[in-house]
Amino acid sequence: MSGATEGRGRGAPADRKGGAHLGLLLLLAALLSPGAHLEAQGVESLRDACATGASESALTPCADGALAALGLQHGYGLLAAAAGPIPASPSTAGNRLQGSPRWIFDAGVSWTSFNRPDLTDGQRRDRRSLQGAPRLTVAAGLFEGLSPGPTVGGVGAIDLVAEARLLPVTAMDGLSGRVASWGAGARIGVVRESFSLPGVTLSVMHRRTGTLRYGDPDADGVQARVAPNVTSLRTVVGKDLWEIGVSGGVQRDRIRGDGAVRVMDEGTEQRSGAVSLPADRTTWFLAFNRTWVVTQFAAELGWSPGPDPVGGMGGSGEFTGPASALTGTFTFRVIY
Repeated sequence: MSGATEGRGRGAPADRKGGAHLGLLLLLAALLSPGAHLEAQGVESLRDACATGASESALTPCADGALAALGLQHGYGLLAAAAGPIPASPSTAGNRLQGSPRWIFDAGVSWTSFNRPDLTDGQRRDRRSLQGAPRLTVAAGLFEGLSPGPTVGGVGAIDLVAEARLLPVTAMDGLSGRVASWGAGARIGVVRESFSLPGVTLSVMHRRTGTLRYGDPDADGVQARVAPNVTSLRTVVGKDLWEIGVSGGVQRDRIRGDGAVRVMDEGTEQRSGAVSLPADRTTWFLAFNRTWVVTQFAAELGWSPGPDPVGGMGGSGEFTGPASALTGTFTFRVIY
């Protein structure tokens, strides 16, 4: 009788943890729902805010600036979240000993390739940029998770994650400054990898960046400014195949933050205030890792389909909005 009572006492906290996990996942699913109509409204509002009270001739450069801000919002939002917090890692960290968390230290370079309008030569051409960002992540196993079966473990496990990145490494023409991106979140175990089962893990991250400026503020022309913040929900499934671990999955990035445009033409200035510039991207990825004792080398490649073109903006060039993008990372980590 006493044994049964003790078993029920131990199970109650686990049930509450399971309910909390489910509620968190449902909330995040709602937060990361598609919002393409918000994106179109955002870039149009940014153009209109720039052109308010000006002649019709200001509409074209204001539209160019708004489209540039949209391209940067997508590109650097993807770069801030590329490859997730711990790439090619389908299982949570867990504990080394009872009550002693396992730590993961992960350092590498993430990158993304994205298109944007070139505003530096007055021709407003559509160009593609390859940008990289060094990244450092620290994760600690908070909760080992449940083991409902002999080869099933890590159910509901939780890792706490902190991350920093430097954006961008390769500065494109017209972009001023390098800013930091800071992130925090958690990894939630669905099941830990075992001899008979693959690992399945969900990651939830929120990242904030500084302000990126595009265009010369001391010269005539168009300047754009963005400060993307990204909330990401990532699902990864993977298993070791002989000496190589193979994983894949999908990541949903909800990119938010304000954009602004400034147009200077022969001493006449048109300026927008800060306007919300939302963007949503989905990335499908494939990753590999190789383990040596307590260290791992990992690489990941992802593809993000482009959103619908933005029509009716009245810009001077061929750019009608962000296109599909490639993302990836090379990283090295120590698991202690």
